[in-house]
Amino acid sequence: MFSKWNVSEDWELSGGFTYFKMDLDQVSTASFVFENAEGNDPEYQWNIKSRLSLPYDLEFDTTLYYVDSLDNINVPSYTRLDLRVGWRPTKSFELSVSGLNLLEREHDEFGAEAVQFTSGTRVERSIFAKATIKF
Repeated sequence: MFSKWNVSEDWELSGGFTYFKMDLDQVSTASFVFENAEGNDPEYQWNIKSRLSLPYDLEFDTTLYYVDSLDNINVPSYTRLDLRVGWRPTKSFELSVSGLNLLEREHDEFGAEAVQFTSGTRVERSIFAKATIKF
């Protein structure tokens, strides 16, 4: 489910919600892969995003995410906050500074214990600057 609302000419809010329930007990061709797949995906996920156009060609974006735990692979749920400030003086030029995962120093997104072909992914807090030129 996804929704978008233009609060004003300069402010847009959007959000999304996902519910995913996997039940493979009823699969007649059950195998090791199927039996161990339950719990490898989050049951709930949601996000809320705010995009704000400010004076002097400035932009301020905020996104808050929640991802439910991955029980089968020992990854706890997490909440993530991302912020971005951008300056776009023309349609072809932009400077921005972004901060990702600002609520925690780091969090796991996939578990190292899932299946033998999967390795863990730890996402750290990051801050970066970007310059974009379109031509």
